[in-house]
Amino acid sequence: MTSNFFQGALRRFAFVAGAAALTLTSTHAQNDECVGALAIVDGLNGPYNNSTATYNPADLAFSCGGTASLAKDLWFSYLATVSGSATFETCNPGFATFDTRLALYSGSCGALTLIGCSDDACSTQSRVSGTLISGTTYYVRVAGYNGGSGAFAVRAISADSCEGAVTLVNGPNGPFSSVGATNSTPAFPCASGGADIWFRWVATCTGTATADLCASSYDSIVEAFSGTCGALTSIGCNDDDPSCGLRSKLSFPVTTGSTYLLRVGGFLGATGNVNITMSCSGAPANDECAGAIGLLLGANAGYSNVLSTTSATTPACSLSANDVWFRFTAPSSADYRFETCGSSFDTVIGLYSGSCASLTSIACNDDACGFGSSLTASLVRNTTYYLAVAGFNGATGNITVTVTGGIGYANDECAGALPLAVGVNAPYTTIGATTSTAPGAFSCGGGANDAWHSFTAPCDGDWVFETCGSGFDTVVQLYSGTCGALTSIQCNDDFCGLQSRVSAPGLTTGQTVYLRVGGFNGAQGAYLVRATLTGNIGSFSNIVTGCGGLTLTATGAPTLAGSVTYALGGFSGATSIWFGGAIGPFQVCPPETCALGADFGIVLGGVNTVTIVVPCDISIVGGSLACQGADLLAVAGNCPAGEPFTVNFSDTVVTTIN
Repeated sequence: MTSNFFQGALRRFAFVAGAAALTLTSTHAQNDECVGALAIVDGLNGPYNNSTATYNPADLAFSCGGTASLAKDLWFSYLATVSGSATFETCNPGFATFDTRLALYSGSCGALTLIGCSDDACSTQSRVSGTLISGTTYYVRVAGYNGGSGAFAVRAISADSCEGAVTLVNGPNGPFSSVGATNSTPAFPCASGGADIWFRWVATCTGTATADLCASSYDSIVEAFSGTCGALTSIGCNDDDPSCGLRSKLSFPVTTGSTYLLRVGGFLGATGNVNITMSCSGAPANDECAGAIGLLLGANAGYSNVLSTTSATTPACSLSANDVWFRFTAPSSADYRFETCGSSFDTVIGLYSGSCASLTSIACNDDACGFGSSLTASLVRNTTYYLAVAGFNGATGNITVTVTGGIGYANDECAGALPLAVGVNAPYTTIGATTSTAPGAFSCGGGANDAWHSFTAPCDGDWVFETCGSGFDTVVQLYSGTCGALTSIQCNDDFCGLQSRVSAPGLTTGQTVYLRVGGFNGAQGAYLVRATLTGNIGSFSNIVTGCGGLTLTATGAPTLAGSVTYALGGFSGATSIWFGGAIGPFQVCPPETCALGADFGIVLGGVNTVTIVVPCDISIVGGSLACQGADLLAVAGNCPAGEPFTVNFSDTVVTTIN
């Protein structure tokens, strides 16, 4: 099998249980062309890497951003399971390490029709939406702006999966359609249902929430969950509510600010239009100062003063009532701004020092941004302050409190430098950072408002540090020496768009360098730092070989001196993980989907998690390793179906080193 499926020499990974076989693959990814498109599903897919991708002049030219001949594109396919809007993005922090372009197509390879194209929808990353038809395959194409390349992930969002849950608000929501929806697991506990779609809702009170589907068009079932996708706990289910015939209505306990997920299906798979009215009863948990909810730097959303009372102490600068309370502990002595500009009603806010039993007013504001409020105050490090948010003349609604200023991290100076690991390090922020006076000004780019990191080389080599994919115009400078006695190695302003890259040639094992990250002309925002020997991070790709609900995830940094962890989930029997070359896939027990996607180079029995440390060996760059897992004697095993001895297989994860 090795001679048939390995291309080139076998290499070694060092890891805790022994060695795993590494196969060198061709220089281009499987999905370098449309005909080899990798299937993606709702949720986060990846990471992938387009570093070795090529441009095919026969492809449709990108209609947004950059030069077509520098596309370096990879292709993905998506099968729509419900009709309606779907979104594909590389937007969230850490999804992409470079400036991306993204296009969405209908049709077939060789006869594609553009639905939408995006260059910079979210900073330098991309987002495309389109109205899709259930049962139809669409194509997603990802490339870098003007030849940019690196690691990236693609999130697909539709209402057919938990990960793509549609956000609900208090009051009526809809209509939504469940036509074409698939069945999620596990089964509904209150009736035989299927064809479900998903929603999420943030509780605006501590008490009882009600999801009312009486205005829906078919025989519905609704189930509520706490927790997160992949770790859900059912907290209620309803089939037929007496007040609305075959439709559903479910009440369940909630806590202010917590997110809940709702799964709406049809009895015996019925489908139709879904209309949901959400409501919440009970005073908010932070109705009084003693229940104040902690605030963090940035936007704090998902709160409400609906059903709140008016406290004895309430903002006194206007006619205020129906207040709720928050607390904030200043991470440094500095000026901070508190604002409710994104809230849904006319707010009044007041800031207080002291304790709940003895409050002293510091500042108060009514209208600063339309009907929203804003105030600024000088706060003392490690001191807790209280913020009351009330409604003008008793107005109520949804609340967002945004806090800016100060510095939220300890690495405002070199002495507090945060250590970097090999791979992507995120998220960090320079919002509120000061400009260090030592070791002097940035030597390039007019950098200011900086934060500090340290890096200790795990092996000899030329190390690369970059902020590509960060959310603002960065400037970085690299130093050797020690804090107080630093020597500049390199400084860079714009390397990858508005982000930066520096390198440290000839670092030796155990040597420490310091990285200073600032903003061009004092720009501030969220950033990431990628530390690698090659300037790139490898990728993970997925081959569909699984059955029976067994999952295999790969996380970490597939790059020299990095590490990758493989973990099985959804197992009930005896587990095994094996490594080798990618094969087939070969179906094991038709008509079940169980298949072999990796040959048995090394087999580890009785394990469900394996961590591989990638050696500092430049000869393995470009090599790949396939990993697959099995669950033997699985409960409700799929292969062979109905037999006492069964096995479930996971999908196959192919890791490429860069």
